[in-house]
Amino acid sequence: STPESLKFVAAAEPIAKMKEPLLIAGPKGCGKTTLVKKLYEGDVEYIYCNSLTSAKTVMTRLNELCTTAPAANGLKMKPRSGRPLTLFFKGVQNPSADKFDTVELHSFIRQLCQLNGYTNETLDWVELTNINLVASIDPSDSLQPLSERFLSQFRIIVVDYVSSESLRFIYGEYLTSV
Repeated sequence: STPESLKFVAAAEPIAKMKEPLLIAGPKGCGKTTLVKKLYEGDVEYIYCNSLTSAKTVMTRLNELCTTAPAANGLKMKPRSGRPLTLFFKGVQNPSADKFDTVELHSFIRQLCQLNGYTNETLDWVELTNINLVASIDPSDSLQPLSERFLSQFRIIVVDYVSSESLRFIYGEYLTSV
């Protein structure tokens, strides 16, 4: 571990432990995915966001990864594996807005953050259990501006490239293991 990575882990670890939604901002290749792997136990499901990624995409993936059972206030959804599941929305700035300047995926993620669930196709309430929400953005590659309403749902960590000194350490570790 480098001093930079330890700093980012120390900043984000309390957020992960409290199971609060996390947004990681940083340029490509700075270690956002590595940080998520280090912070969250269990399974990480990557949802690579593009202009066509929608709430339906996420609901379909959740149905594949989770079981749903009746509960007092609707349905309760939990990971099939029995381990915690982290949904990692990579490039969450990429989905396109509609003619009303609304990004459907952002509205859906906001609902998951605020209410810890959603209404499915049959209009049943589905509550998420043992599922963490993480999103990442590359500010230099921002196609769709993120609304304040969307951003307000997340704790935000900004990650930057590692120093030259740390790169020497990282590659030194790789070479000694070979």
